[in-house]
Amino acid sequence: MKKQTDSAAQLSDGENIFLGQSAKISPSTNPGQLCTAWHTKIAEGSTGGKYQDPKDADLGTSKLKGSTCVAQVTVSSGQGTGVVYLYSLVAVRPSDGVTTVSTLYFGEPDVAEQVSKDYATMVNSMLETQANG
Repeated sequence: MKKQTDSAAQLSDGENIFLGQSAKISPSTNPGQLCTAWHTKIAEGSTGGKYQDPKDADLGTSKLKGSTCVAQVTVSSGQGTGVVYLYSLVAVRPSDGVTTVSTLYFGEPDVAEQVSKDYATMVNSMLETQANG
């Protein structure tokens, strides 16, 4: 665990970063619009942003509305310039507005199978807690 607060956790395997957050927002929030807005906020200060349209996500329960989105941004630092890929899942609980946003930051367009499995495990845990909460 890299960082943790009451509403967020950041994990890293040394190459990829997972960020999971929760918040209570308007129950009528559109998860696709929130996903796009989140990626736009993350990308502030970067260049060459490429954003795919959000896609509805079947979360396996009627208790949550979900959406996924993908982006590619170019970041610069004192160590050079590189491309960072972002994949996020937003889930809104329409009954009360409890929302989770899980984002995977990675440097290669094809994520290793183990990273995908680890991300899925963490996201499923978040969604289960959110749906049953």
